[in-house]
This record gives sequence, C-alpha cells and structure tokens, in this order.
Amino acid sequence: MKIGTLAKLSGVPIETIQYYERAGLLSNEVRTGSGRRDYQTKAVAQLHFLQQCKAVGLSVEETKLLAEMNLQSDLNDSQRRTIRSKLDVVRNRLLDLSALEQRLLDMLEQRA
Repeated sequence: MKIGTLAKLSGVPIETIQYYERAGLLSNEVRTGSGRRDYQTKAVAQLHFLQQCKAVGLSVEETKLLAEMNLQSDLNDSQRRTIRSKLDVVRNRLLDLSALEQRLLDMLEQRA
C-alpha cells in the first residue's frame, strides 16, 4: 500500500511515518521499481505500537528496542527484563491517569 493509504488506515501523519522510517522504527517497507514505498498490511499494527510507546513517554531508543523485540519469535532473559521494566512504566502511567481521572470527576461533582 502507498504511504497515504497507510497514513489514513493508521491515523499517523505521513511526516511521522517518514520520521519513523529514518529513525529505523518502521520496518518491512519495500520500494517499487519506480522508487515508491510499498507497505505491507502489518505496517498499520507497527505504527499503532509505535504511537502507543510514544503516548506513554518512551524514548525513541526504548521504542526501537521494543519494536525489534516485538518482531522476534523468542526472547532471552535480558529482553524479558527490559519488557518487564517498560511494563512497569506503563502500569505507573495508568495509575497516574486513573488518579487524574478521579481528580477531574471530583471537580465536576464539587461544582455541580
């Protein structure tokens, strides 16, 4: 699929897709004979994963490492520790968001 189609399906702007390519975060892109990008369907899922990593504040380096691990069939102990560490980051972010949600709900109830 062309980059415009990928952008529409994933909800990620073309410029961001191109940035992810340059940063080595997006794989499986093939060039046609005319030099145009031709993306596989799984690129949509890859972009969603990258956007999720970005949303929780992971760095480009952390995201790249996780994206590479996501494509592997097996993980070693070090990789598993890394993933557990990032899982802790995500869980802490969820706790923070839950606390903010409650605070906002309290504000609405107090001013009803």
